[in-house]
Amino acid sequence: MTALAFLKSTVVERKFPRYIFRRRAVMTVGSTTIHVKTLDVSEHGFGVVAGEPVKIGKTCSLALNGLVGERIIQQVFSCEIVYCILVGVDGFRIGLNIHNAVVDSPKQRLQKIIANCSPSFA
Repeated sequence: MTALAFLKSTVVERKFPRYIFRRRAVMTVGSTTIHVKTLDVSEHGFGVVAGEPVKIGKTCSLALNGLVGERIIQQVFSCEIVYCILVGVDGFRIGLNIHNAVVDSPKQRLQKIIANCSPSFA
């Protein structure tokens, strides 16, 4: 399957709207720390871009600063890497599903983030 076919298939399969969310973040996979940029967010995860590939199926943490009310706080999410594809000179697009997104605390934090985002047209 080509990268374009994969992206088209994931867009059709999405059950939750995605919102534009551009932030610098730090992703930790095992003992490796990678600086990433978030692209979008949904109720169940993040889309990020990194300069190096990561292994699908691994658990990682994503630490980022977010605006909650009038305060900027650091938030950390435990995630699973669901895809990693090369997107040209930008690096690798990585899809992250948040663990326990149905549990109140992470879900509430995501809803606060989404409340401050614009809809994505991807």
